[in-house]
Amino acid sequence: MRKILVAIDGLNYKPSVTEQAISLALHSNGHLVGLFLHDRTYHSYKIYDINTGMLMSNESIAKGEARDKQLRAEAIEAFVAACNLHKITYTVREDKDIALPQLIHESLYTDLLVINSGEQFNYYPTSRPSRFLKELLESVHCPVLLAPDEAQPITRTVLLYDGSPSSVTAIKRFCDQAPRFGSHQTDVAVLTIKGTGESLHLKDNKLIKEYLKRHFPKATYTVVAGEANRKIPAMLKKEPSSTVVVLGAYQRGMVSRWLRPSMADILLSTVKLPLFIAHLR
Repeated sequence: MRKILVAIDGLNYKPSVTEQAISLALHSNGHLVGLFLHDRTYHSYKIYDINTGMLMSNESIAKGEARDKQLRAEAIEAFVAACNLHKITYTVREDKDIALPQLIHESLYTDLLVINSGEQFNYYPTSRPSRFLKELLESVHCPVLLAPDEAQPITRTVLLYDGSPSSVTAIKRFCDQAPRFGSHQTDVAVLTIKGTGESLHLKDNKLIKEYLKRHFPKATYTVVAGEANRKIPAMLKKEPSSTVVVLGAYQRGMVSRWLRPSMADILLSTVKLPLFIAHLR
């Protein structure tokens, strides 16, 4: 039995995260841990009104706190009901510490973390990916499945491969997890983008095919020329919504990330597919 950690914002509950995690657990006899993040600095209401320059009254704050408590209770109830419906073993835990460091710490003791791809854990809307997700992906200790707002069982996999240790590590981590994505799954594609003018030869062709043959003997390989940051999103937008994309992330230094976004950042903002992300530590 594997442990799957499901990170949930009780003030903005996304059923798709629970549904995606349950689908994985059903294929692997997995145990779900619903971690309901309850950061004391995060509320569903504004404490300070920018328009008026006024703080909310104590009475308004009390009403807001009561509403937040109710929202969190309803989220837990929905998670429990879904697990019971599918006869999934589960644990519910409310974390009332600072959300991000606690989630990173818990990831050290789990096999897979499932979280909504639009999670921001902030009252004010932000662009995708949120700062919360960026910092999580930078420091997390286990593979992460970023679930879109509409989840469904996975029937196809696209492995992004460029020959780098990061991409190979992500593929290996996915192979470890593959049974929980459905033992029936045979539709696996390896996608490589080479720069204009580069040889279309697959890097370490013999080695990568030798490795994947043991896990996905029917995998197909596609190598095309183009700019990866544009070509990959364009190709993935044509994929069915039941496709999971596997990639490495955040291997460059901080300054480099400021100058050039990670492929994970680009895909989070452009495609609506589940993303399986693991990085070389």
